[in-house]
Amino acid sequence: MPTDRHDHRRRGDDGQGDGPGPTGPLPGVRLVSDHGPAFPFALSFRENAAMHTAPRTPTRKPPAGPRTCVGDLLPPAGPVPELPPRVAGAWTVARTAAAAAASAACSLAIAWPVAAQAQPASASAPASDAELDALRGRIAAPLMAQPLIGQQPLVPLATSTRLPAHAGPLVVQVSAGLAHDSNVMRAPSALSDRLAVLTAGLRLDKRWSLQRLTLDAEASAVRFDQYGQLDHELANYRSAWEWAFTPRLTGTLSARQTQLRDFSAVDDGTPARADLRTEREQAGDLRLGGVGAWRLEAGASRLRTESDQARTLEANAHIDSARLGVGHRWPSGLDLALRARRGQGHYPHGVGPDFQDDQVDLVLQVPRHVFWSFDARLGQLRRRHDAQAARDFDGAVGQARVAWDNGARTRVEAGLERELGGYDLGAGGQVRAERFFIAPAWQAGARTTLSLRHAIEWRRWSPVDPAAPDAGREDRSRATGLVLDWQPRTWWQLLLQVRGERRGSSLPGAQFRATFTSIAIRVTP
Repeated sequence: MPTDRHDHRRRGDDGQGDGPGPTGPLPGVRLVSDHGPAFPFALSFRENAAMHTAPRTPTRKPPAGPRTCVGDLLPPAGPVPELPPRVAGAWTVARTAAAAAASAACSLAIAWPVAAQAQPASASAPASDAELDALRGRIAAPLMAQPLIGQQPLVPLATSTRLPAHAGPLVVQVSAGLAHDSNVMRAPSALSDRLAVLTAGLRLDKRWSLQRLTLDAEASAVRFDQYGQLDHELANYRSAWEWAFTPRLTGTLSARQTQLRDFSAVDDGTPARADLRTEREQAGDLRLGGVGAWRLEAGASRLRTESDQARTLEANAHIDSARLGVGHRWPSGLDLALRARRGQGHYPHGVGPDFQDDQVDLVLQVPRHVFWSFDARLGQLRRRHDAQAARDFDGAVGQARVAWDNGARTRVEAGLERELGGYDLGAGGQVRAERFFIAPAWQAGARTTLSLRHAIEWRRWSPVDPAAPDAGREDRSRATGLVLDWQPRTWWQLLLQVRGERRGSSLPGAQFRATFTSIAIRVTP
């Protein structure tokens, strides 16, 4: 979508999985954060194969079995001969939409426990090596699954990360590109510049017996033409060991680091430096199958966040958490889990007292079907400080995400999310964020993919001190990006992107507009 990053934050797409199956972000997501722009890295190839996409075949004939919802519901290809061309085209579009709606309703009925008895449990089983190979040559989900505002990725966030069909468990990728940013500081007074990025990445996905080892690592160097003081480097990695002593006793050990640019500040537009945010997490999870379809879960994690910008959500915090849970999986593959987390935390720079987090989550996973998938998490977070009770806060957190495949060439992904975190300045406080995104992707041909993403984010600051610089601040940010991915050869890709960003704010000086364009070449030796 993975372990909870400390659960009140968005699920960290680290590919480790909390429950009986992968639960991270959708396939091919670039590792980014809601805290600002970044040149991201391609993460969690394990998610690409095992989470949300089942291999599809181009045939319109449904697979054998009485519980398939696709196939005969799809209209015949081509226009209807008896009608004029324009009428036939409109009729075909309407008929396709009606068939897709009927298929979605049918698949939902199959997934529900009441109708689960005839659904094979293998429908939600992890992808096999053969499925991985089949997936590599197909369209991936839109990569901008994280509904982030203010990013300026050179390697686009809304295209596929297709690998060559011959790719093995170890893959090396190198990319280089040029970009133009019309507002490098995301300030009301815009300063434009050209920049270049060189990126090297490594992917490993190795299975043996009941074990699986995954690694995604990438290092990027960003260089500006006129404003060299903004030059910076980013190092990101994500690794996981999915171990199993028996089919009933399984677990995950994982580690990750995320680095990105943070544009949360209200800036006068003077390019002084590139503010960076770094998140590091180590986590472990244990799952024990119990009676029937029931299971017990336990886990622990250590999270460290550090940011050069104190006005963002959860800028600097260290949190050590433990988690317990219970889950149930129906024969259809539908999974429901209840999880409770307690975390002990402190602010590393002494901006506030130690605190305790308590969170309860209800997590739903609908198994992937022929053309759609869905997962959701709804929780309640409460933070209590050892002193200064005015800093305490609580509220609802969660997310929901759905992906829909209309045939073998079109995919639409959409999601909602609500996040809650601390505010560092002055006497402290809280920051709330709500997000929505929609991201369609179309594989125009065997070598070409066109992707679009539109995201909206609302943020509200609630400092304890009414004189704090962000008191009463409310931001609304929007970003729309279009990406063309052309792969003329199996070993290299051409990536073109154009992206528009806009932020409106109740705080004077926090508004900006920006346009980002880029061209990049990615090579997979």
